[in-house]
Amino acid sequence: MKIRRVVVTVFSLIIWSLSYGQEWSLKDIGIGILDTSEYDKELRIVKKGIKWSEKELYNIRLSPGTEKVFATWVAGPPTKDFLNANGLPVWLCEYVITYPDKRVEKFGPFGFYEAGFSTMIINPSYKMLGKWKIEYFIVNRDTNDRRLIGTSFFTLFE
Repeated sequence: MKIRRVVVTVFSLIIWSLSYGQEWSLKDIGIGILDTSEYDKELRIVKKGIKWSEKELYNIRLSPGTEKVFATWVAGPPTKDFLNANGLPVWLCEYVITYPDKRVEKFGPFGFYEAGFSTMIINPSYKMLGKWKIEYFIVNRDTNDRRLIGTSFFTLFE
């Protein structure tokens, strides 16, 4: 009975150390213009900022043949660094947006690309001028543990 208890304890510690013992580390969060030509391989930030003109964002969307989008992102470690017992990435990403009118909307959870980043396109087309807030969470696929990893603000003006 004691051997079984020891084996179970050791096995539990090994599983814990492989998936939870290491700390997931945030490399970057932001809001800005992304080049999506290699969207699943590389996070290409064209411009990062906290103040955005509605006209500038509108012109990006209308540019023919462009692969640029207004988006938010989270960058962390490569997904291979945190796999569960089934070989799947343990961590997912969730975004919570608070709009200027105080309405709150949750997006995700979404998976990270292999390189360790997640992106979400922001569409301010419905004339939401003012201050926006975006909260970033990582969510454990196996336990649904949800951790706030950062908050960003930006202002959309005419």
